[in-house]
Amino acid sequence: MILYNLQGGFLNGAGASSGKYPVTEVKKYQMRGTQYPYMSAQAWKKLLRDTFAFLKNEPSYYDRLNGKGKDVLDPIAFLEDDLFGYSHPFNKPPEQDNPLRYKVVSANRIAPLALSNLVALESNVSTEKGFLHLQDDTPLPYSTEFSSGWFFGNLALDIDRIGVFQNSADMIEMSEEMLKGNKAQIVKVEEGKYVISDREERVKEAVKLLFDSIMGLTYPPKASQFMVDFTPKVLLCTVSDGMAPFGSFLLSTQENLTIDVQKIRDLVASRGHTFRSPVFIGYRSGIPITDEESLKKLQNEKVRTKTGILEIKVTSPGEIKNEIMKFLEGVL
Repeated sequence: MILYNLQGGFLNGAGASSGKYPVTEVKKYQMRGTQYPYMSAQAWKKLLRDTFAFLKNEPSYYDRLNGKGKDVLDPIAFLEDDLFGYSHPFNKPPEQDNPLRYKVVSANRIAPLALSNLVALESNVSTEKGFLHLQDDTPLPYSTEFSSGWFFGNLALDIDRIGVFQNSADMIEMSEEMLKGNKAQIVKVEEGKYVISDREERVKEAVKLLFDSIMGLTYPPKASQFMVDFTPKVLLCTVSDGMAPFGSFLLSTQENLTIDVQKIRDLVASRGHTFRSPVFIGYRSGIPITDEESLKKLQNEKVRTKTGILEIKVTSPGEIKNEIMKFLEGVL
């Protein structure tokens, strides 16, 4: 679970309203008759992917696509392709050995990384008037909506799928040319299933770079223009069996940010039997949190679950990466 405090940003455009003086609008969802701004999972993921490729110091998939036009996909050579998924057309579709099968025309990989929409917990939208150019040499007066406040989202990484590829039935994740070209780097573990030979190191690198990307997310152009602080203020993280998200019911923003300590205990007690690591709560010092002392007292608290005892650790967002990396050392 990630919580941002995004002030004065145009995060994800929804087009322009009709009228003589149009307003460029941000995306919104409606709950109980009130509209709240949000950033789509697609837009959030694109920012994360751009940041990931930058930190990896390799050309992104989009850069490779624009530079070469074809044959740019390689999830063995490029960790980004492995993690963020793709749908890439084949130059030569594979042979259809069964007439009842749908024709496979592209390599498809559902991303091991899943994101929710990034939704606002407050209905703070303002409209600012200005004169900007929608088209070159055609000045048109229009206004811009801005959103401010706390934004909440969930991110889940399926560790078991990193460096693992399926080629069976209509699920084709790697072309025959790709398999041949990476023959020295992959191992066929069963019919139609391939695993990268250094998978343990790949998982560690993926988790490390993903945390680093989260901590320093590249801004979208409009957010960058208006100096939005796109760093997480609160993280709640664990390693679990399954990918059920955390809910916004743990949070309240009526005045200062409120993190419901008792609801966190209850969540760990009810779902802790699926958690394989301690539950880590990281927050930035200095942000206004109601009853911060109660949150601090969760440090090293042990909660009884259906299968045993699970520990809660309270730390900073940046330190969670170190804790998760240490945990993975013992389980991969």
